[in-house]
Amino acid sequence: MKSLNKQALGVVKVSKDSWHSRLGHPSSQVVQQVLSRHNLPFHKESNNHVCDACQQGKSHQLPFVGSTSTSSRPLDLIFSDDLRLHL
Repeated sequence: MKSLNKQALGVVKVSKDSWHSRLGHPSSQVVQQVLSRHNLPFHKESNNHVCDACQQGKSHQLPFVGSTSTSSRPLDLIFSDDLRLHL
């Protein structure tokens, strides 16, 4: 960020949430460190918004149910998402 024109950034102050997104969704402590070290402008008020992208990244998919279907030839049984096709 050494070559960044900080005067251009001073025209519009964005929220910490916007900086959080722009910086690749780091923790709030990392966002605060970057903003203070580089003297970057931001809105002082914060609504402590929960980031949807961060929440989705932390979610885990439930395991698939076990299948009792068997096939005797290649491509006899095809799985597609949760749909089972018997040809």
